[in-house]
Amino acid sequence: MKFSVIISIDQYLAKRGLKAIITENREYTLIETNNHLSKYWKQNIEIYQPNIFITDYQESNGSFDNSLDRLGEISKLTQVLIISDDEDPSRIKQVFDSGIMGFLTKHCSASEIENALANISNGTRFFCQEIIDILLNEQKSSDQLKSDGLSTREIEVLGLIGKGLTSKQIAENLFVSIHTVNSHRKSLLKKLDMKSPAQLIAYALERF
Repeated sequence: MKFSVIISIDQYLAKRGLKAIITENREYTLIETNNHLSKYWKQNIEIYQPNIFITDYQESNGSFDNSLDRLGEISKLTQVLIISDDEDPSRIKQVFDSGIMGFLTKHCSASEIENALANISNGTRFFCQEIIDILLNEQKSSDQLKSDGLSTREIEVLGLIGKGLTSKQIAENLFVSIHTVNSHRKSLLKKLDMKSPAQLIAYALERF
């Protein structure tokens, strides 16, 4: 039995590399859709009913929440392999929870892509080493910060500070008020025995 595959990625080089790997393997059939752009994912799945659907949720023009809803819907219909350069561990975890079967970055080798396809075809999940490292590093950082007496939410706020987000952006990201974010900032300064926001930013940059 051959496994049918649709590549729903708009980036030219990434898509071309994937095509080459899939077409060289006799176990897979690459479906060339009429509407190849990622925004036509729903029509393509309904028409072609692929075994494996390869996509990058970061190419979506909508919000991350809408992308998660989309992935959840796709995962009920077919096996999903993500190929994305997202380095945010919290988002990566949310994508895992949507039901996808595999997660690779665009830096992955051909052998990792082949392993991902083979595992997914056999009904098992596959994540490349780079994604595993991102999650392991985040877990180590989180464990260390918890030993400093920080709450899970405070660690999230600190991580977003380390990424250079403003209080307004952090509030939007976490779906809380700016007042709540500023309260977390004050708590972080107190718990970490720091005197200024600049110290907190430097600490966040070092940790994240």
